[in-house]
Amino acid sequence: MVLYVLGWAGPAIALALCAVQQRRPWNGAIVPVTVHAASGLLYGVGMGWN
Repeated sequence: MVLYVLGWAGPAIALALCAVQQRRPWNGAIVPVTVHAASGLLYGVGMGWN
């Protein structure tokens, strides 16, 4: 669980930098966020949310 939460740091920072600079997010931010969210959802469905 800790590694999953820490995995959000890089993509979150990348998205935040895009927002601050008012730039469009690039694949270095969008793809990891999508993959990470999907893996978390699949884990929660498969293993339970507890």
